[in-house]
Amino acid sequence: MGDGADDAYDRALSELEGSDYCEELVEVQCAYCNRKGLHWQETEHGWRLATPNGKLHECSAYLTAKEK
Repeated sequence: MGDGADDAYDRALSELEGSDYCEELVEVQCAYCNRKGLHWQETEHGWRLATPNGKLHECSAYLTAKEK
């Protein structure tokens, strides 16, 4: 996401912080492989999809699409 989107996301998340409603609001899945149960995690390279245990999602479908 771009810086503006990051800021908007951070503002929205801070408003819902401490609330279980945020987790119920959106089911995050990968747009390339459709894997469900992911969440957005901030890294030093920006926001990335991650598994529930915190491991960054490595999508082979994304890499294949990127090569084309």
